[in-house]
Amino acid sequence: MKGFLSLMTFALLSVAQGHGLHDKFSAHEGKLYFGSGSIDPVDLKKIGILEIVKKELGQISPVNAMVWGTIEPVRLGFNFTESDTLVEWAVASGKLIRGRTLVWHSQLPRWVHTIDQQAELIDVIEQHCFTIADRYKGKIFSWDVVSEAMNEDGSLRPSIFSRMLGDGFIRHAFWHARRADPGAKLYITDYNMDAVNLKTKAMVSLVSKINAEYGNIIDGIGTATVTGSVDDVPKALEYLSTAIGIKEVAITELAVKDVRPEDYVKVVQACLDTPLCVGITTADVADDWRRSSNLRAFDSEPALEEQALDRANGSWSLWDSKYRPRPAYHAIVDIL
Repeated sequence: MKGFLSLMTFALLSVAQGHGLHDKFSAHEGKLYFGSGSIDPVDLKKIGILEIVKKELGQISPVNAMVWGTIEPVRLGFNFTESDTLVEWAVASGKLIRGRTLVWHSQLPRWVHTIDQQAELIDVIEQHCFTIADRYKGKIFSWDVVSEAMNEDGSLRPSIFSRMLGDGFIRHAFWHARRADPGAKLYITDYNMDAVNLKTKAMVSLVSKINAEYGNIIDGIGTATVTGSVDDVPKALEYLSTAIGIKEVAITELAVKDVRPEDYVKVVQACLDTPLCVGITTADVADDWRRSSNLRAFDSEPALEEQALDRANGSWSLWDSKYRPRPAYHAIVDIL
């Protein structure tokens, strides 16, 4: 825990000396970071991305470097090349890291899908979550432990995990991540929770149930606000904050179609006004995302390629494809 606090202090002091988005946002009480996702080592080789990250952002999270298919392509055959590179750069640069994602239905290697025994799957979840979280203990301030576990109607999303273990796979993942790194904040994340809808209500119910039964093992709820409408985001953040045992909430993947300044202002203000909302992570740094890292597909996942193409078409990011700040960026700065 002491090591984690030292890392956190170093990161906050390192980025507190500039005048970027992170510096202005984190100057508000209870706000820890403004950052971006979709950052892998390859992206840090792009001068435009690197300069934005250094000047404007206080937190990064990867898109491919830590998913199951990259980091454990064969059972117990861990490949930490990309994740080590990213973590080492972030620590040396004083940037906070959101680790993502330990357990997710997507970007899985084929061998995980072949498991047909409950006990074996539980062992695999334990080994995967513990090994990775333990390796980066004290270096990663927050983990997306489980992502996208729910359907839009609030039921569990069908996956190898839910079909064999029900919602039990969630508590197993959190148990072993917590055992590996007691100091990290552990999150469950999902998308389409931008209003108090069936999915948002089910998430609060699920987290409350697990925390009540197993001792507050889930620290935070992350909402991936990839949307065309942000009107109900303030109420959604407030509602997510009511889950039993939750210490914080965060916007973990912000991207609003057409990057309207008024939409981004509304989302940022919603986080500022929600006491438990500690940070905002945009989905991408700039609109050249499709030409940099892309979502890596494993064993032919065409939906990922379609998602990459969709996000490449149109405007989604605070910086355009030439790394110039959009009006939404300036609008955010003005309210901070």
